[in-house]
Amino acid sequence: MRFFGDSLIILESYWDSIFDNDTSFRKKITGLVNNSFIKNVSIVASGSVVAQLIGIAFSPVITRLYGPEAFGILGVFLASSAIIVTVSSLTYQIAIVLPKKDDDAKAIAVLSFIIAAAISSGIALILFLFRQPLISLLHLEEISSFIFLIPVFILFTASHKIVEQWIIRKGEFKKKAKVGIVQSLIVNTSKSGIGLIHPGALILVSISTFGHLLHAFMLSWTLTKKKHSSHGLKNASWLRFSSIKEAAFRHKDFPVYRAPQAFLGAFTKNLPMIIIASFFGPVYAGFYALGQKVIKHPAGIISDSVGKVFYPWISKAFNEGKNIKLLLTKATLALAGIGIIPFGAIILFGPSLFGFIFGNEWVNAGEYSRWLSVWIFFDFIRVSAIQTIPVIGIQSFFLIYTTVSTVIRVSALFLAALIIKDAVLTVAVFSIVSGLLSLLLLLVTISKCNIKAV
Repeated sequence: MRFFGDSLIILESYWDSIFDNDTSFRKKITGLVNNSFIKNVSIVASGSVVAQLIGIAFSPVITRLYGPEAFGILGVFLASSAIIVTVSSLTYQIAIVLPKKDDDAKAIAVLSFIIAAAISSGIALILFLFRQPLISLLHLEEISSFIFLIPVFILFTASHKIVEQWIIRKGEFKKKAKVGIVQSLIVNTSKSGIGLIHPGALILVSISTFGHLLHAFMLSWTLTKKKHSSHGLKNASWLRFSSIKEAAFRHKDFPVYRAPQAFLGAFTKNLPMIIIASFFGPVYAGFYALGQKVIKHPAGIISDSVGKVFYPWISKAFNEGKNIKLLLTKATLALAGIGIIPFGAIILFGPSLFGFIFGNEWVNAGEYSRWLSVWIFFDFIRVSAIQTIPVIGIQSFFLIYTTVSTVIRVSALFLAALIIKDAVLTVAVFSIVSGLLSLLLLLVTISKCNIKAV
């Protein structure tokens, strides 16, 4: 209780310092971050907005072609894969942004890809040897027909994330935005076009899998203007085993602390999809999948864009000795102001909106979206805190928090499914608990930003 009291005092003092009597509200808001930061966020966000608008434009067609069951099966496949995807490179790819020298960053990129290839191959071997027992144990009967696409999805997605981190490191936000738009257009056109001929879950799963390969290839293509001779690559220091080994050791806090945290976080976020499919069937999972997609993806436009730009920006600010706590608080308040209206609208009008846009059979998905909005809103406003954690060196704390919160959230999910036996109310309980835990992480992170960088 003392922590909550101290955290509220901290936030109150910052509120007073940010919006004091001598400075106008408008001036303080426009001074949240410097112009270059806003510009980069705008570029990344604009690309994501257009990509999402393309997806939204196709959604009424796609939902009417495939139906809730196909979306449920896709949701289970993505949820099962995403749990492993988060640690497919042991989160080393996140460290690509950090080194001062490009050669050091390239060594991390190579290390990340080697680990991703090894883990994907290991998953493929395990599935080949123990396919049926795993399907029964994990209740993955819905995706048994294309379970071998999971290691393929993992490798393609890991490659996408590695190249994307290099793009972020180089500040090529315009290229990232353009590629995202083209990739979204191709993927959604494929889903609609093929769905007219042969709608089915396999089509959705296959296109989603190879869409990540396409994204990785297109991002890589934007970086190939500078040609490298084979002689140059043979003598490249970043390809040497010693350089890769040094990179692995120097950033070992990522696999030691961040990877377990990422795995637990992904497990908790994706478990509801699997549980709903197991307890209530693929149709209910389809409602949940669409509700989550509609809520998370638009929120992800801003949070993902802010996170990708905020991470190198806050790292630089920390190295320059700036007040990290004040910067984090300002960014969080700005995100809260941005998110309150759209999330509030979903809470009030979710079912009717879903019925109008996607068809009457999707009204139930709007009920899920109401409760998901509570959870995702707090995840949305804590994005800057997540990016600040590795910068201020509290990843060990983050791992402890994630472990404890995972136990709490999973327990709440299972108990709700077993006792209440209602899919919507199960999601409601899980969302409320998850939202409160996200708020707790935000407050703790702010309280730990109590020093300036040296």
